[in-house]
Amino acid sequence: MTTDERPPPRTHTFKKTTRLLDDFFQIDEYRGCFEQYDNTMSTEQRLLVFERGDSVAALLYDPTYREVILVEQFRLPTIKTGHGWILEPAAGMIREGETPRACIIRELREETGITAGRWRDLMRLHTSNSVTDEAAIVYLAELLTFGPTQFGATEDIRIRKLPLKDAVRCVTGGEITDAISVAGLLGLARALAI
Repeated sequence: MTTDERPPPRTHTFKKTTRLLDDFFQIDEYRGCFEQYDNTMSTEQRLLVFERGDSVAALLYDPTYREVILVEQFRLPTIKTGHGWILEPAAGMIREGETPRACIIRELREETGITAGRWRDLMRLHTSNSVTDEAAIVYLAELLTFGPTQFGATEDIRIRKLPLKDAVRCVTGGEITDAISVAGLLGLARALAI
């Protein structure tokens, strides 16, 4: 461990050696070394990377009523620490050739039936940087219209409108645990000084 102010090391020798899974997602094996803080190279490491690709999310906000709109849906990996249904922003994976903005507009329409008015880049997050290449682009989207929902054929989603203060309490109380929701809601609350 070091506490000095030197810039971090930048050298590594990692190369992809094997694709272990090639399905909807990919898992690749890498082997190599990285420069350590004492300027020496590490021993050779074997690391696995879950190749998911980038995603987008929209934290929907209604400034008239100071409410956020989240979706609630089943997420199998969350049953280990909860019941499986979690609150999160409308989100999705960016398809090949699709821009982030086009992706989130499509996802909003599919998951909520909502059209946003004003858009603002809120943040870019690495969702689990020790295992996946995914970066999530998070937008703040102000509500424009709330039409009839047109869910995708396989999506079973409930829309939840919460006062921003209540949503922040859900974060601090552990009811909202999705990383993008947590970061986005706390960022929005700070920006609005609630």
